[in-house]
Amino acid sequence: MPREALNEEQARAKLELLTQDEIEMALGEVQRERQVRARCYPRWVDEGKMSRIDAKDRMSRQILAEEILSLVLDIALNKQDSTATAA
Repeated sequence: MPREALNEEQARAKLELLTQDEIEMALGEVQRERQVRARCYPRWVDEGKMSRIDAKDRMSRQILAEEILSLVLDIALNKQDSTATAA
């Protein structure tokens, strides 16, 4: 079941509530999952459990998720720096 989309204001408010630790934990989990997939996908392709195209597409999406979380973390860190500088 698809989730209801947030408007921009709601999304920004939710992002504001995330802590650096939460973002780092989520990013770490996505990175761990990418490593697992990098080990498993070649074997699954060789065993015929997954097509090479599907493995490549899924890995690309995993990398994109990692990049997005990295950007969210960068924003959080920059916000922290600017808050500390203003104080």
